[in-house]
Amino acid sequence: MCTYVNIHVCYILTFLYFDFLLGQQCVPMPSRAVLRKKARRESKRRKDETEGKTTAFKLQAMEQLGKSHKADATKHVASDRKVQCNKRPRGETVKEKDTDVCEVLEGASRKERKRFEAKRRFERQLGALNRSLAAVTSNTDGTSRDAAPSAEEAHQRHDPKYKNGTFWRDRKERRRRTVFLGNVPAKLTEQDVTSLISDTLRKGWTPPEEDGIADVDVVIEEEVVESVDFIKSMPRAKRRHMYVTMCSIKAAESATKLLDGKMMEGIALRCNFAADKVQRGEAIQRRSASGSEH
Repeated sequence: MCTYVNIHVCYILTFLYFDFLLGQQCVPMPSRAVLRKKARRESKRRKDETEGKTTAFKLQAMEQLGKSHKADATKHVASDRKVQCNKRPRGETVKEKDTDVCEVLEGASRKERKRFEAKRRFERQLGALNRSLAAVTSNTDGTSRDAAPSAEEAHQRHDPKYKNGTFWRDRKERRRRTVFLGNVPAKLTEQDVTSLISDTLRKGWTPPEEDGIADVDVVIEEEVVESVDFIKSMPRAKRRHMYVTMCSIKAAESATKLLDGKMMEGIALRCNFAADKVQRGEAIQRRSASGSEH
């Protein structure tokens, strides 16, 4: 009976041992992502600890350096007071600057310290540059200062090409002396059109009775055409149209009288003021009437 009980107890213990081993094997292992995350967190913690130690060490060194600078500044101020009593003491300003620097750099990162140092360096360089510039300007002669306003007075505020003062006023005046010239042969260039108008005005232009011969000479000697702007036409068109800006309103009136209806290679030219809508409407009516007849 005892042997049977012992065997039974051995079976139970063996079963419990195997059950314990199976339970240990079924514990889930963490994934690789979790392990990498833990490793990154641990490395970051170690890095922060090392950087905190170095920052504290550097801040202590900077504080000691500031204290030594303070002592040197106080000694320098005392010696200056002995030599020259009228000179203003600088000990208070040095103390304020050092305390401000320590307050700014306290708990700052390396990047912020570098930025602050670069900013102070730039301010010092800018101050030195301003002082040198002030010294140079104070040493210059008075003649150069007097010559500067004359150069400014020579500069005109408005563009000299706008004779009447503004762009819009000059634009209106230019539109009044611009004529439309149509039915010109397509082979003519800008220079040919300019020569055609100039020759026509020289041959047939007569001044009014109140104007003298001098006006005729001026019109003939000067350039009559100011600019020629061709209107875009078809690729194989035989005729071209354009806007011609004359030198004056009188010259434009004479050009319209002499060129309108002039025959050129069997076709009559059309010339009228570009701003005159009445002449334009009449020309369109004549063109539509001739088209209906054909």
